[in-house]
Amino acid sequence: MKLSNCLTNSYNRHISFLFLGALIIRVYFGSYNTVIEGDSIGYLSSAKDFVNFRFMGNQPYFCLYSVIVGLANIVVHNFEKAGQITSIIASSLTVIPLYFLSYRLFNTSIAVIACILFIFEPTLIDYATKIGTESLYHLLVATAFCTLVYGIQSSKARYLFFAGLFSGCAYATRTEGLLYGISIIFLAIAIILLKENPQYSLSFNSINRIFYIACGFITIALAFQTVYFFYTGELSILRKSSLAFQMANYISPNLFIRYLKNAFYLFTQQIPDVLPYPIMIIAGVGLFRKAWDKKDLIKYTFIFVAIFTPLLTLPLVLSVTRHITVILPFFLILASIGILEISEWLVSSINKLQHIRRTIVITGITASLLVIMSVMKMDIWVGMIKDDEAEFKAAGQFIKNHTTWQKSKVFGIGIVSYYAEAENVDIPFKILLSDGRTQTGYSAEELLNYIKEKDVDYLVVSERCLFSEQFRYLLTSTTFPDNFKLVFAKDSYPHIRVFEIVK
Repeated sequence: MKLSNCLTNSYNRHISFLFLGALIIRVYFGSYNTVIEGDSIGYLSSAKDFVNFRFMGNQPYFCLYSVIVGLANIVVHNFEKAGQITSIIASSLTVIPLYFLSYRLFNTSIAVIACILFIFEPTLIDYATKIGTESLYHLLVATAFCTLVYGIQSSKARYLFFAGLFSGCAYATRTEGLLYGISIIFLAIAIILLKENPQYSLSFNSINRIFYIACGFITIALAFQTVYFFYTGELSILRKSSLAFQMANYISPNLFIRYLKNAFYLFTQQIPDVLPYPIMIIAGVGLFRKAWDKKDLIKYTFIFVAIFTPLLTLPLVLSVTRHITVILPFFLILASIGILEISEWLVSSINKLQHIRRTIVITGITASLLVIMSVMKMDIWVGMIKDDEAEFKAAGQFIKNHTTWQKSKVFGIGIVSYYAEAENVDIPFKILLSDGRTQTGYSAEELLNYIKEKDVDYLVVSERCLFSEQFRYLLTSTTFPDNFKLVFAKDSYPHIRVFEIVK
């Protein structure tokens, strides 16, 4: 079936409803997310620098996402809204390649179930409401595999070129996208050998199609690196990789020991956070209930490569949970297969269910899995609605309105500095934990000397700040150092205070 036909018959109704469902859910929860967090500061700063042609800082955060946010700001005239809208739309659009990928590899039922699971998956909704690269990265990786599958099945080189193009865009969004660019090329070689050449030798036609993938990837990768080098004087791959390996070496300079430790932490802690055990079990049923033939092996190879590309490489460096969320859409395909297998087994094995329509059984199992998944990830739902970091925005806006000089220096929390439109003075640290988090390792006296040395104007103290132990007493105490003036302390925000450093 041609792709154009898929877009002009009943399939477009499926996709339209699925896209609208994803969009409505993400817009609803996005309305609660009113404060940026973490790396969002870097991406928004990069977007501002990009549109103003003055980009010389925030190099690790300059990427395709920052460019899109900068362009979206031209329409909405608000960088925060532009960043959130970009994430919401990218996440919602992901149902399109996910649907076609599932449909081309398996069938319509699996495609619909996978997309429904995707729409209501808490982790994916959470990242869709935030300012960050995750949702765009998910969209590009899923689209790359979708076009790769269609290109190999239809033997049309232009779709293989698009597969390389989208994997190049994934690399321009996150540096680890380079791994997908490489894995897609090797995957194409393996599938072509397995599917078309019993003698396991590459023909000229096969090499030509692989060449199209490489050309697509290199086109985007070179364009991105050229722009990045023009703005920063550095290569993105070298900077990001060197930072990742420097942090990894801090924990364990022995590559083999580090890999084993990180892999153990990844598979025992991080993956269960992203993929609850019920999903793993149902996916396992789908994988192993029936014996595979050659066609099944080819189909599952696409999914396995998409899942294991990050899982087998991330232990080389320090990974955090958001780095592995890219495997979720592909794992949901496996869960969908499991739901179908379980429903068929129930209908055929239990007499009372034989008179019930198969669709009702599938709907019941899917709904049950969504309920279990939602309960196990209840903290994510609560976090999306609670909007804990509103106190940071309030403190930052207070500093902005309170400051009479041109630009202040704020020490404590980068989010507060962002909303204060102030220069952020980074917190020094000398302790790196095994999971990549930092601890300052300095005494309160040493930090006070550091604050004086950096000519800081405001000190922000919060229970969630890295140096909370050293300055925790300032949250409740009525006595402060002589040069500290309490300027922000509200009953509505009891966990944060702002002190002006009197000079």
